[in-house]
Amino acid sequence: MKINIHLRTYVAAIFALVIIGLTSVISIAISNQSSDILKKEIGHTLSTTAFQMADKLDYFMWSRIAEIEVISELDLLKNQQNNKEARKLLNEVQSSIPAFSWIGLTDSDGKVVVATNDILTGVDISMRPVFKEALSGTFIGDVHDAVLLAKLLPNSNGEPLQFVDISKPIISNDGEFLGVLASHLSWKWSEQVHDEIISPLKDEMEDAQVFIISQKDQTVLLGPRGMVGTSVQLGSINKARKGKTSWLVEEWPDGDKYLTGYSLGDGYLNYKGLGWVTIVRIPAEKAFSPVRDLQLFIIKIGIVSSLIFAWIGWFLTGFVTRPLQKISESANQIRSGGGQ
Repeated sequence: MKINIHLRTYVAAIFALVIIGLTSVISIAISNQSSDILKKEIGHTLSTTAFQMADKLDYFMWSRIAEIEVISELDLLKNQQNNKEARKLLNEVQSSIPAFSWIGLTDSDGKVVVATNDILTGVDISMRPVFKEALSGTFIGDVHDAVLLAKLLPNSNGEPLQFVDISKPIISNDGEFLGVLASHLSWKWSEQVHDEIISPLKDEMEDAQVFIISQKDQTVLLGPRGMVGTSVQLGSINKARKGKTSWLVEEWPDGDKYLTGYSLGDGYLNYKGLGWVTIVRIPAEKAFSPVRDLQLFIIKIGIVSSLIFAWIGWFLTGFVTRPLQKISESANQIRSGGGQ
């Protein structure tokens, strides 16, 4: 009986070790493969979101530019004889498209002759980029702080007003330069685009932060409070500048590591874009928590499976060693009988 117990224990131990070893190897392999796939899916979600944000920003800009170009071709603005009707038209455009904070029409010298809500009417803007740059064609200016309009437009939250400029020269049918149709887009529209993209994904992308980086000095145009206006130097921005849309894990200026999705806004149709880079980031620890949860779950399954198979092995070895037990008992009886 002692031999049987020892043999059964020995066989069960070997069986358990083999099962535990195989289960561990399989669990580790599945865990690593599943983790890599899950990491790629999370990274792909961020890079796709960054691309959608960049694309939507460019589409929005293209739409506003097209509208200014269409309006600039109207005879009502070219004649500059009926300022009342021209003012009504510009006010209607602003009412229909609130993103236009201000639209004005200048004469050839840069003096505003018609404007939405009469703001800046009679003011000389000939030295402003929105007029100067439009002398040679359609002008799209990057995000900048308000200068002339800072105290003239309503500002409910008290934050500095920022605009994107769009202007177009007014040319008569005879080719004569008549003035400029100038407009300022409120940068607030970028937050609306942000919300439209991120809100449907808030459950999947909790703690996600979106950045829009200017081509000039890598300045943060849109981002968390405290970072707007600062300059950031990141490998993801450099990769995006090369036209890549992807993701990586990188260390940010605050010393923390983030899973970072990036994409370059390279324009839409005939709009070439302003070189904005869109970045979506999540703290790496938070982003990969589902990966760790999956790994832990697989390990637990492996341990439980090993214990179950070891327990089964213990009983199986009982069936294997039972014949040996009978042989051992018979041998003991023979030995005992022979001794008598």
